[in-house]
Amino acid sequence: MTKKLLLSVLLIIGIALMSFSVLAVKGVNITDSEITLSGTSGDKTGYVHIKNIGDEKINVTFESSILVDSAGHSLPVSGLNTLKDINPGSTGTTSFTVDLDDYAGNYTGVITASVQDSSESDSVMAYVEINDNGLGLSVTPSIADSTEADTVITQTVHVQNMANKDISGNIIKSGYDSLSFSLDKEGSYTFPALQSTDITATVVVPAAADAKAYTGKVNITAETSYTSTLQTIVQPTFKASVPQVTITMDPGSSGSANAVISNTGNVDLTGLSITNVPVLIDNDGDAINLTVYPNSSINIPAGTSKTSSITARASQKIDSGRYEGTLRLSGSGISQDFNVVVEVRDILQITDIDLSDDEFAPGDTIEVDVEVENIAEDIDLEDVEIEVYFLDGSSRLEDDDGDDLEAESEKFDLDAGDSETISFEFEMPYGVDDGDTFTLHVEARAQNADDSSEDYEVVDESLTVTAEKDDHKLEFFDVRLDSDELSCSRSTYLRVGVRNIGDSNEDDVELAVTNAELGVSKHVIFDLDNDPDDDEFEEERSFLLNLQGAPTGTYDLNLVVYYDDDDEDEQTTIPVTISSCSGSSTPSYSDDDEDDYTPPSTPTDEDESVEFTYSGGSSGTSAVTAATAATPRITSTSKKSSWTDSVAFLVLVGLANILLIIVIIVAVVMLVKK
Repeated sequence: MTKKLLLSVLLIIGIALMSFSVLAVKGVNITDSEITLSGTSGDKTGYVHIKNIGDEKINVTFESSILVDSAGHSLPVSGLNTLKDINPGSTGTTSFTVDLDDYAGNYTGVITASVQDSSESDSVMAYVEINDNGLGLSVTPSIADSTEADTVITQTVHVQNMANKDISGNIIKSGYDSLSFSLDKEGSYTFPALQSTDITATVVVPAAADAKAYTGKVNITAETSYTSTLQTIVQPTFKASVPQVTITMDPGSSGSANAVISNTGNVDLTGLSITNVPVLIDNDGDAINLTVYPNSSINIPAGTSKTSSITARASQKIDSGRYEGTLRLSGSGISQDFNVVVEVRDILQITDIDLSDDEFAPGDTIEVDVEVENIAEDIDLEDVEIEVYFLDGSSRLEDDDGDDLEAESEKFDLDAGDSETISFEFEMPYGVDDGDTFTLHVEARAQNADDSSEDYEVVDESLTVTAEKDDHKLEFFDVRLDSDELSCSRSTYLRVGVRNIGDSNEDDVELAVTNAELGVSKHVIFDLDNDPDDDEFEEERSFLLNLQGAPTGTYDLNLVVYYDDDDEDEQTTIPVTISSCSGSSTPSYSDDDEDDYTPPSTPTDEDESVEFTYSGGSSGTSAVTAATAATPRITSTSKKSSWTDSVAFLVLVGLANILLIIVIIVAVVMLVKK
C-alpha cells in the first residue's frame, strides 16, 4: 500500500515538471539604449524600438512618466500607441510627440514597454533638451484716449514675453504732468516665459484740467529697453457737481441748508439757474414748501464753487419722516438734477434707556428706566404714555402665568423742551433656556396738546437681555412660620419651598432644618425637575415644631438644601421667638393635630415633628432636651441590586458550563471512532 502511494506521488510530480517545460514564454526588450530629442520650439517626434524576445505573439503597450527639469518644470509626452501582433523574434516601432514650446532646459523621464496580459516589461530613459530661443519682450508701443475734466481713465500696456525663459526687468513711469498717474506693477518685475502680462495705468484727470493733450510713458528695462507712450486728450468740459442737500426740522418749523455748486469742468459756467423746485407732501396732504436763493444768474468760473440757500417750511401737521425731492441746475451747456432731503423729526424722542442688567437668571427682577423728551420748541404734548415689553422673536415674552410680560406707564404731559424718566420693574420668568435672548421693546406715544388729531409715536428696539442659567442651581421661596413668636403655646408650622432654577434635573435633593440649641434636626429627600411646567419643578414642605419647655429667647432655624451630589448647597435662616406666657396664647398644635390642621401646603409625615421637654436645673440654669434624637445628614450607602448578582443567574451559568463539557466529550469520542 505504501509503495503504491509513493509511485503515485512521483508520477504527479513528473507530469507537473513536463507541463512546466512546455509553457509558453513572453518577453519584450526596448532595443534603444536611451532616447534623446532636442530643439527650440514646436512639436518634436521621437521613436521607441522594441523586440519580441519570447516565443509567443504579443501586444505591447507604452507609457511615459512626465518629463521634468531641474527647476521643476514639466513636459508631457503624447502619442504613444500600442503595437499589436508582434511575432516572436520580430521588432516594432512606435512614436511619440513632445511640445517644445516651453521653458528652456534639460528634461528627463522614463518610457516603459509592457506586454499585455503579462508582467513582462522593459524601460528606457528619455532625454529632451529645449534650447534657448533667443527672443525677448514685445511691448505695446503707444496708447491714446480722449476724455473730459474730472474723470478717471485706465490704459493697459500689454507685454508678451516671447522667450522660453523668464525675463527680469524694471518698470518705471514718467510724464503726465499735472495729472495723477499710477501703475499696478512698478519696480522690479519678472515676466514669465511665453506668457502675456498687462500693466494697467490709472490716470486721474482733475476738475478744471486744461483742455489739451497730456503724455506719459511706461519704461521697461530688461535685456534691452522698451517704452510704451501713453496719451490722454482732455476735451473742453462743461460740468458741475451738487451734493445732496439735507435739512432737519420739526413739524411747524423751518430749516435751511446750502447747496454747494462746484464747476468741475474746465470752462467757466455762466447764467445758471435752479428750477423744478418741488413741494413735498405727506399722506394727509400736509406740505413742506421749498425756496432757493439765489436761483438764477449764477456764474461759476472753472475750478471754483458757489452756494445757494435752500429753505424748507413745514406744516404744523406734517407727519414725521423723510421727504425727498429733485431740483434741476441748468444753463451754460449743462442740465443736471440734484437731490434735497428734508428730515422731519419725531418731536417725541426716547433719549435714554437704562437696564439694571442685560443678563438675568430665572426669577430675577430687571429694572428699566426710560427717558423721553419733547424736542419741539413750541409744541406741548399731552397723554404721553410709555409701554415696555420683551420680544421672543416676533412674539411677546410671557410670564409664568402665561400673560404678556409688559408694563405701561400712567399718562402724563410733556411741555416743549421738557423730558421725563419713568421706571419699570419686571420679574423674569422661569421658563427660559440658558442663552435665550430677548429684545426690549420700548414704545412712547403722545398727542399734540393743541390738536388731539396729531399723534406721535416712537419705538426703540436697540437693547436685548440674555438668560443665564447655572448648570445646577436651587433657590428657597416662601419660607415662613405660621407663628414666628410663641408664648403660651410652643408649637407652630414651618413652611419651606424649594425650586430648581438651574439647567439640570436634580435627584436626591436633601433639605435640612436644624437648630442645635432647640435640638431641631429634620431632613427630607426629594427630586426636582428643571422644567417649570413639571410637577416636580417646585417642592413645598411643612414641618410641625413642638417647642414645649424651650427657654424664652429668639432662635434662628437654619435651612440648608444640598444638591448636585452634595457639591452644591443653598442656605437661609428664619427666626422664631419664644416669650413668656402672659395670658394670651398663640395657636397650639400637637402631633395629633397634624391630621386635623389644614396648612397652606401639605405637611410632611408625622415623624417630621420634633417634641421638646424643658426641665430647670438646681443651679437655676435651664436646658432643652429633644424627646427624639437629632437626625444626622442623610447619606445613602445602599447599592442598587443587579440580576447578575442573583442566585438564579449563578445556577444558569453553572448549567451552561456542564452542557459545554458534555458537547466537547461527545465530539472527541466521535473523532476517535473515525
